[in-house]
Amino acid sequence: MAASALQHFPANGPLLLTDPNRLPGIVAAEICRLNPAGAPDSAQVVVVGSVGRGVLADVRRLGFSVERLAGSSMFKTAALVAQRRDYPENIQIVSTDPASGGAVAASWSAHTGDPTLLTEKELLPGATRQAILNTKNAKIYVIGG
Repeated sequence: MAASALQHFPANGPLLLTDPNRLPGIVAAEICRLNPAGAPDSAQVVVVGSVGRGVLADVRRLGFSVERLAGSSMFKTAALVAQRRDYPENIQIVSTDPASGGAVAASWSAHTGDPTLLTEKELLPGATRQAILNTKNAKIYVIGG
C-alpha cells in the first residue's frame, strides 16, 4: 500500500508484486518488457518493503539499477516512501487493520502521489508521527474507521 505513492509522476510506473525471497520469472520478464528508464534522481527499479537481497541481485542481473526503500517495520517503510516523495503536504493515514480502507488509500496515492502512512488502532507509531512532523503545513486525511 505505501509503495502506491511512487507510481505517480515523475515515475508513472507500475507496481509489481514479488515473492520476497526470489524474483519469479514472470516478474523478471515484465521488468524487461517495461525497460524502465527511472525518474530523475532515481534508480530504474525501486523495491519497497521486506524483499530479500537475492531479489535485488536478480534485478541487477537483468541490467537495471535498484533502489531499496525498507524500514525495520511497515510503519518506517511507509515513512521512507513519504520522505522519498519529499513530504508532500497531503498525507493519508490508514490503520493496519485489513478492513480499514487501505485499498482506497492506495488508489488515491497512486493517482496523486500523496503518501499513505500507517497507524495502529490505538497508537500512532513513532515513524508515522515523525513523518507528519516533517511535513510542512500537513493536510492529514484519516481513511477508514
